[in-house]
Amino acid sequence: SAVANSLVMDRTTLTRNLRPLERAGLVRVARVHGDARARHVLLTHRGEKAIEQAYPLWESALSRVRKALGPRKVRLLNVQLASVVDHASALDAPLPRRKG
Repeated sequence: SAVANSLVMDRTTLTRNLRPLERAGLVRVARVHGDARARHVLLTHRGEKAIEQAYPLWESALSRVRKALGPRKVRLLNVQLASVVDHASALDAPLPRRKG
């Protein structure tokens, strides 16, 4: 639950997204001793290496976005995205039923 909450996603979606990462050997999902429902998600050595390889690509992409948008628009985008995250729980609420 803690990982799902920090990623602003539900637990089912997190579980579905972790499975291919686990099959690829990038993460390991282990049971928590004393709580059959809880799990630890651990980054494997292979996962660490994948992050090390991906990080420069992420930095390059981020640099291109910053250059394309400029500092003001990047700040505005970050504010808007933070607002979406802050209100994410409201997005999970059921939609009101239509009469008729």
